[in-house]
Amino acid sequence: MIKLAEKLLQSSKVVNFKFKTKKPIFKEPIKIQSFVDKYGNADINVKPAEDAIERIWENFNREYQYYELHQERKYLLPRDEKYLPFILSKLVDDSKKMRFAYNIMRNNTSKKMLKNEIIEYFSSYKARHAILLALDICDRLADYKGRNNRLLLFKANTYLFQENNIDEAYKRCCQMGVQDYLKANGLTGILSYSDFVKKIICMLFEADNKSFDVKNKYSLYKNVILPSNEDGSYKDIYNSIFSNLIIAVEHCNCTEKEEYIKSLRNVLVSIYKDPRIKGVNWKGISQEAREIFIKWLSQRDLKLFFEIISQSYAGSYDNQKMWRYRKQFWQAYLPEITSTWVFFGADAECEIPKSEVMKYGKFSVPSKSCIMMQIGNCIFIERSHNGKLKVWLKHECPFKMGAEKLNENILTNVSVYDEWTHSSPQSYNWQQKVSAFIQDNCGINKNEEDYEID
Repeated sequence: MIKLAEKLLQSSKVVNFKFKTKKPIFKEPIKIQSFVDKYGNADINVKPAEDAIERIWENFNREYQYYELHQERKYLLPRDEKYLPFILSKLVDDSKKMRFAYNIMRNNTSKKMLKNEIIEYFSSYKARHAILLALDICDRLADYKGRNNRLLLFKANTYLFQENNIDEAYKRCCQMGVQDYLKANGLTGILSYSDFVKKIICMLFEADNKSFDVKNKYSLYKNVILPSNEDGSYKDIYNSIFSNLIIAVEHCNCTEKEEYIKSLRNVLVSIYKDPRIKGVNWKGISQEAREIFIKWLSQRDLKLFFEIISQSYAGSYDNQKMWRYRKQFWQAYLPEITSTWVFFGADAECEIPKSEVMKYGKFSVPSKSCIMMQIGNCIFIERSHNGKLKVWLKHECPFKMGAEKLNENILTNVSVYDEWTHSSPQSYNWQQKVSAFIQDNCGINKNEEDYEID
């Protein structure tokens, strides 16, 4: 049917067709060009299953041993020869077997052999046998006279199989955009997940923002990387991608920055879990990116904590008045807060948006909540209701970020490095004391106008 469609395209100007019957077979006419584009060269995307490759490997070894003894072939069937490119990685340390396999491949001039060489080349382009494949592919493409669209693309872009190909591919990706580049060079289907393409993608995320800016990086993440999350096609390069993307977003000044942070925050918590929780493995992500991401989570925690406590105070003027001074004070320090962890009481838990992907600790008193905050080398715990503000040096704090629960009685009676009652907030009494403590112990200076309420 594919050949029929191709002939129709070549011999006429017909673009669409439909069968004329009493009952139409298709409600809408089939678009032949789309059909050919989608399925006409699908066989280049087919790679044999692992068990099939293993069978070919066994037959090849039997063939080699027999040939060594009798100087003739017996076991490797002609239909299996075209799959020899997929066992070359097993032969890199055995030059005799490699030469034997290569000679068989050279004598097989089928189009399928060329396609399989191309698949193996891009899938293992950094391996030693890739050089051998590149030479043979270039020779075959030079002699190719057929009309296969995919092979014609490779014939027109033989730089892909030459030295410094990855640098040239990277440069063209920057100019054209990744998706357009892959399509224009035949690197679609299974080839879009090859080692060659993955290396290009990593280089793009590693590039400085002048060469490949953050908008392009986010677009690549959103349109190429994210849709593949379910099947894990790019999972082996996630650490490189996200380490570089987090840093790029943090240092950008574009108007979409908050949108980027929100998307990355939700996706990465889904993939990696919260890095503040004990036992969660973020080792593959760079330390700088991890610290930035924790800061993003902390800023979100603090804002959500403010929102939920403010909602719970909606009916009480005195409570609203008390809380607004605490909220204003800590918002002034938001850029300096490097990590947080919220413990919500049962009442506040009901106010958490259902769309929220973050997890939080539980506070033992249903009507109260509290938040841990790290500034410099100090850990603060602020209450939502009556209760002293407490602080510890980080290495002395008895409570841990990511803990599942916090008991009110323990919090009230535990020894502390320092603590303050929230006295005379209108005259900024407690705020001035805490601000002075932060300046002395964390080196962060704030003026009263930074946290005063108009």
